[in-house]
Amino acid sequence: MRCVPLALAICGCLLLPARPGAEPVTRTEPLWLEGPAFLGPGASLPFLLTLPAGWTTGDAAVILVGPGTDAWQEQLRDALTGAEAAVLELEPGGRPSERVLPLILAALRELSWQAGAGLVIALGWGEAAEAVLWAAQEEQAARHLDPGGPRLAAAIVLGPGDAQFVPGTPPAPRQRWGVRSALLCRLLAETLEEAALYPGCVGALLHPVAGGKSLVR
Repeated sequence: MRCVPLALAICGCLLLPARPGAEPVTRTEPLWLEGPAFLGPGASLPFLLTLPAGWTTGDAAVILVGPGTDAWQEQLRDALTGAEAAVLELEPGGRPSERVLPLILAALRELSWQAGAGLVIALGWGEAAEAVLWAAQEEQAARHLDPGGPRLAAAIVLGPGDAQFVPGTPPAPRQRWGVRSALLCRLLAETLEEAALYPGCVGALLHPVAGGKSLVR
């Protein structure tokens, strides 16, 4: 288990000089999403997956759902990967919520089965907000995923309007969700420079547990 203070995990990659032959801070690769019926038989779409150095099977991942044009989307991605979570960036592309929802759940399935992620969270805003919240509902997940398959730990919407924090399926105890949810909420509040987000976030997702060091372990 890596125990890295959160502030260092977020900022260290920006402060430390690169060493010859050193492992890169992050790596990116396409993750192909298959399954949504509207894509047609056998069709798939690639989305960008950013993995922190050292990320491994069982670590956490975040599905970042947004238009890809907001400056703070990049800030969130960098903060999340700095906190050792993989980030899949899913752009709605003008699709209605009814079509974004199966893409989010396909992303959850592929992150869990193909990439090997453990805890998975969906985080979105704008036109994708409704679909992100739907994705945390068991009724919706059961329509698109196998019984007993992967489920979101939480869905978070940062706008339009007030932020919303919706718990998903309770993670297994080994996932230390109490610790990690508090770290996630603090990361969002600090990255977006909105301190008021923190109490609402932890209150909605879970009461914070002291002692966490890393979002993913």
